Amino acid sequence: MDLKNLLILFLIANLAISACNNNPEIDSSSSEQMMTGSDAELAIIMRQIHDDAKRLKKQISNSNSIGDEAPGYLKEIIGAVTTDSTVEGPVFEAFAQTYINNIQAIYTDTSGSQKDLFNEAIATCIDCHGEFCPGPVKTIKKLYIK
Repeated sequence: MDLKNLLILFLIANLAISACNNNPEIDSSSSEQMMTGSDAELAIIMRQIHDDAKRLKKQISNSNSIGDEAPGYLKEIIGAVTTDSTVEGPVFEAFAQTYINNIQAIYTDTSGSQKDLFNEAIATCIDCHGEFCPGPVKTIKKLYIK
């Protein structure tokens, strides 16, 4: 192969590789976390959930108002693109829906049970992460309100 053909082949390969590296843009208003090329939608949502849970824990612990509506992005958990394709299907969706319901219950609570409801939501996270992606369980346990 002569130098000219080798150069053309290199340029074509470089174009093909760069076309495959087309990363989606992030709406910075929905998450303060930076996305790397390997972050899947679900990973980004999980980081946002963790950040929101830390904020919610602080608000509930200090008896501050949390608002009256759960974050809308929670519904995106179901159907989000995952890093690992085994984190899909009816079992994951059931865990996700239970978590969403638990969080919504916190925002609509009028009985003064927000602490207990919050801890139930955290327990749901731990149950799900016991089944899928166990890595963050230690960090999640720190979210419980004592």
